[in-house]
This record gives sequence, structure tokens and C-alpha cells, in this order.
Amino acid sequence: MLAKGIEDGRRAVGTKRAGGGVQLDLASMASFATGTWAWTQAEMDTRAAGGGGGSALVPARRGGRRPGAGRKVVKGRRSNVPHRVRAHHASSRPVHVTLRARSGLPSLRSERIYGMFNSVLRDQRRRRYASSFQVVEFTVQDDHLHLIVEARGPEAHRELRAGVSGLVIAFAKRLNMMLSRRGKVWGDRWHGRELGSPREVRNALVYVFRKAAKHGTTMIGQDVVDVMSSALRFQAWTAPLGYTFDDGLRWPDTPPRTWLLESGWATRGGGRIDPREVKR
Repeated sequence: MLAKGIEDGRRAVGTKRAGGGVQLDLASMASFATGTWAWTQAEMDTRAAGGGGGSALVPARRGGRRPGAGRKVVKGRRSNVPHRVRAHHASSRPVHVTLRARSGLPSLRSERIYGMFNSVLRDQRRRRYASSFQVVEFTVQDDHLHLIVEARGPEAHRELRAGVSGLVIAFAKRLNMMLSRRGKVWGDRWHGRELGSPREVRNALVYVFRKAAKHGTTMIGQDVVDVMSSALRFQAWTAPLGYTFDDGLRWPDTPPRTWLLESGWATRGGGRIDPREVKR
């Protein structure tokens, strides 16, 4: 078979021409025969015309962008986060992180799972990256989490990746242990969006705090906010909340470290947040 391929290689490029034959070593012919390498069309035309020299081969073109390639889009299904290199993170900017669970899991808003999420956040404060990464605000929804996080320092990009990855892995392991199951918990890579302006930060805060209302949870009263979020511990409402709720959990103290999330969003992004904004 190999001998036949080598002979086919000789015939493909021509073994006789003026001034001498084309010199191909055995390894090159074997590569040609097995399909590992291929002549470019220009080289073949040049050799057929009797010009050119040498026996340079180029890699065959395989894969790459082509019509119809890749995972097909399913109507009604949310597209996955692209597998691209994540943009470099600037330590002065908070990041809005979204984590989506696989289908078939119980609601993440159950009291047991919510309590487990609390323990994951507390354990984060004992990790090596605790001084450079923290979750400042969050909301827990039926099948996904929204987090507003900060990562700072000269290695902020690496600390962001380590912090989010540590949280994702710890949450998945504990949920599997709690449910006596094995396998994946998250349905996709985590999605991160940097918040680069005061207005973006304010909009993200409102978005996170109003997710329960957006997904159909009925909010009764003038200043009732989602109890399965950090909204009850948020300190920058236009007025103190008249509604209180004690979930009995010890939440880590994570005051903002960036100017944008500490005060910039309120002074330059549109002012403090009215609780009624998160109910619409």
C-alpha cells in the first residue's frame, strides 16, 4: 500500500522534466502517500511546467472555518458562552458574573441550597485569593446565579479566574454531595462582563436586585426586595428598608474595594437606588 502511494506521489508531481528529475526523499513520499502532506496547486502547476526546484511540502488544510461547521443552533435554547480567550481584566472594574446550572436540577432557591451557597461564600474568605477576590453582591435564582465580584492587584486577571473557578467548583461539589449525585452541575462556562462606568455599575446592581421580580416572583409592599440576594444587606438605598428578614445565616463582610462599586455608581451614575426600581 505504501509503495503504491509513493508511486502515486511520483506520478502526481512528475518524475521527469528537463534538467533532471524531481528529487523526493522516502520520508516525503511516505507522508504524501498517507495524506499527511499535500502539494499546493501552484507548486504542482509550476512543476508540471518544468520550473521550480526543491521538494518543499505544505501541511494539508484540515478543519478551520467552513460553511455548516460547528454546533447547530437549537431554536429556543440559549447559546453557550464562546470558547475564546477571556479579555484582560482591569482591577479597577467590577465584573458581573453569570453562572447557569444544567437542566434537571432542583431549584437553587431552596433553603438547603441557599444555605450551602452561604457556606461556599464564607469559605472563599479563607482561600489564598481572599485578599484580592471577593463576591460583593449576588442573587440566587431557580437555575442560575448572578454575582458582582471584584478582583484587584497586579495579577487581577489571574485572581478573577481563580476566584470564580474556586467558587464554581466548590458549589458543584457540595451540591452533588447534598443531592447524592455525580456529574456536571453547570450547563456552561461562566459569563463575565466588566463594568467600566458608574452607569453600568448602577444598572448591574438594579438588574441583580430585581431578578426575582423579573422572573415572576410577587413582591408585596413598597420596599420588599428579594430575600435570596444580598439586597437586604445593601447599604445604599434611597431610604432604609421597612421590611426586614433574618435568614439566620452569617454572611461574609465584603465592603467594595473599587471606587466604581463603592461610591462612583451613586455619585456619577444616577444616584442611590429606590427599592421600587427593583420591583418593576
